[in-house]
Amino acid sequence: VTLLYSIQPRVLLSTLLHGWAFLGLMFLDPLILKKLLDAADESQTHRNYGYALFLAISMFLRVACMEVCFFGSVRVMNNARTAIGPAVFAKALRHETTLDSGSLTNLMATDADKLGRWTWTVFFLAQWSFAVVSLPAVVWCMYNLLGNAAFCGAATLLVTNHLSMLLARRTRPIVAKLQEARDKRASLVSECVASARLLKLRGWIDDARDQINDARNIEMRHLVSIRLLDAANVLLGSLSGLAVPASIFTYYTVVDRKVLTPAVAFAALAWIQQMRWSINTLPDIYNLWAALQPSCERLGSFLSSEHVVEEEDSSQVCRFVGTVGYEEFAVSVDVDCSKGDLVVITGPVGSGKSTVLATLARALRPLTGTVVASDQRAYVAQRPFLSEGTVAENILFGLERDEERLSDAVARAQLTKDLEAL
Repeated sequence: VTLLYSIQPRVLLSTLLHGWAFLGLMFLDPLILKKLLDAADESQTHRNYGYALFLAISMFLRVACMEVCFFGSVRVMNNARTAIGPAVFAKALRHETTLDSGSLTNLMATDADKLGRWTWTVFFLAQWSFAVVSLPAVVWCMYNLLGNAAFCGAATLLVTNHLSMLLARRTRPIVAKLQEARDKRASLVSECVASARLLKLRGWIDDARDQINDARNIEMRHLVSIRLLDAANVLLGSLSGLAVPASIFTYYTVVDRKVLTPAVAFAALAWIQQMRWSINTLPDIYNLWAALQPSCERLGSFLSSEHVVEEEDSSQVCRFVGTVGYEEFAVSVDVDCSKGDLVVITGPVGSGKSTVLATLARALRPLTGTVVASDQRAYVAQRPFLSEGTVAENILFGLERDEERLSDAVARAQLTKDLEAL
């Protein structure tokens, strides 16, 4: 709520007010309906017209308020997503994080995007807050109409509410594990794409595929668990909507032994419909809390974290001491570059040169150690260009073929092992 208010306070408040107005008008319907039914029994025609006109105007106004509230909710949530994505990206560009590109992508494409997809969030907040405030008044009005049967319905609502809360508490840690599994999968995919050539030369393609598939399977298991719990929560909400009126009318007719007249029945159904908004809100708000709370925690922790930079000479560009690569292949690195230095990294194909540079650019996460770098740096990766033709034709590039010169060029370019692997 603090995040949404900081982005567009007036739109958020207007959306909440229209939502409360919509629900407030619904609160008046049972009162006017009871007056209408009583007037019908007494054959008061003029009053009936007045009550019917009031109900028609009330319905028109509440539908208008509901539409304004919904579209305001969509606007607020989409603006929140639009604001958070660039904020995460800007913090990453300033190198104020040690997260790899896969985790950063998940923050923008999954966590921030989730806010935009939950378009009903502000509407749910208005509905839930009004339901909490108005529920005692609804129970009191139902008590005046139905007696102790109203407390039976309230007790049924509290029981189902507690069960929905238990399901939401069970869902929340699974959502957090799902986000961690997505981070791991995205990191593995990012590393494999950045080091595809090394994986091919070392023959690790199958191992990399197995690791990605294992991470994906873990992610899918968590996703299935969340979907099952969500379905259980929705089913519980639907059963609650049936259990509350059933318990009220059963207690009223069986225990209190009262006759259920049409006036009492229709007025009670109107109050039950009012209470139904509270009933239906509970599973929705719990699902909302379970789905968004882990993502909001991740985004809040990332955006509010302070990046501590060690004191260093302003002329320094990069410093790193640690290991990079993968569990099967690790390279120890000790790099200390200052402004104006010309540093050359040499080694045979597959020795980890590109991996070291990608780690210094924070495209890959180091196995050990932390990269300390200034903001004034750039990483220009190699982009091999091959024209149509054979490998030899690409090397000769139109020159006359000379086997001795061709072999010498291949050896100098460290391509012997690559061609042998092909």
